[in-house]
Amino acid sequence: MISSTAAAIQFTEQLERRFTINNTVRAPSLAGQDLKLFAKSVHKDLTRGSGSRARSRPTNTRGMLRYLVNKEAEQIGIYNYHLASNFAEVLMKIASDQDKERYKELADHVNDIFRSH
Repeated sequence: MISSTAAAIQFTEQLERRFTINNTVRAPSLAGQDLKLFAKSVHKDLTRGSGSRARSRPTNTRGMLRYLVNKEAEQIGIYNYHLASNFAEVLMKIASDQDKERYKELADHVNDIFRSH
């Protein structure tokens, strides 16, 4: 149990470093992103695979932030969905209103794609 707790702490610290800008932990920014184009990539990623891995239901603001955190976590070799999801909740609390609005816009675009398929 100690090793899994230590690993969880280490993974959380790695995520914190990944989202730290000027010594401050920040939620990922979508400023400057073409959200309609990015939504196509997100939709494709969410629906790849089969069974429980393939997502077919709409998402929301929190789901988009969770997706972004999970993608970063995977890039650094963290495949623990629960750790990444918990960290996404921390980021949601500190995200700016502008960032939250962009996550919502992205979710809306992804949901439009879900509805059209």
